[in-house]
Amino acid sequence: MRRNFARKQNHSEVVEEDKRSKMPANWESKKRRVEEEMALAERKKAAEAQGLDFDRLQMLEVSVEESDRWANKRKPADPDSGKWSDFVAATERQYTRNMRQFKPSMEEYNANKKLWEDSSAETSGLIVAGQHDAVSRQGVDRMVADLQKTIERRKGSSRRRTHDAEADIDYINEPNKRYNQAIERAFGKHTQSIKDDLERGTAL
Repeated sequence: MRRNFARKQNHSEVVEEDKRSKMPANWESKKRRVEEEMALAERKKAAEAQGLDFDRLQMLEVSVEESDRWANKRKPADPDSGKWSDFVAATERQYTRNMRQFKPSMEEYNANKKLWEDSSAETSGLIVAGQHDAVSRQGVDRMVADLQKTIERRKGSSRRRTHDAEADIDYINEPNKRYNQAIERAFGKHTQSIKDDLERGTAL
C-alpha cells in the first residue's frame, strides 16, 4: 500500500518536473509577478470602492528602511554632474577625481613625519620653510606619470576641428557655417538626391 502511494507520488513529481522543464526559464518569476499584479489590482479596486486614495494607502505601508533604500538606489553613485559652473567647481571636481586614484605611501609619510618632529623640536612643532627640500624620486616619477596621463587624455578629448581647405564654402560667417552643418546633419540624407540632380543639371 505504501509502495503504491510512494510510486504514485514519485510519478506525479516526475510529471511536474517535466512540465516545469518545458516551461520558459523565467516562467516562475512571470507567474509570481502576474499574481502580485492581480492582488494589487484587487486591493486597488477595494480601496476605490471605499472611496480611499490607493497610492496614499500604499505609501503608508512602506517602512523607513525601504524608503531609504529606494532613495539610495535613485541617488547617483558619482554626484559629479560634469557641468561646468565656475573655476572653483571645476578645480574641486578635478581634485576629487585625482584623489580617487591617489595611493599615498604611508612608509614615506611616517619617515618624513619623524624627520620633521626631530628637526623642529626647538621651534615648537613648526616646519621652517625651505628646511625640508628633499623630494623622493618615486614621488617625482609619480607626478610626471600623472601629468603625462593628463596630457594624453586632453589630446584625445580635444574638440578642435581641422580646417578643410578644399570643402565647398556655403556660408557667410561662422554662425552660418555651424547652422548649415546642423541642417546637413538633420536633413542631409533626405536631400541628397535633390543635390545630386542639381549637380547633374549644372554640369549639363
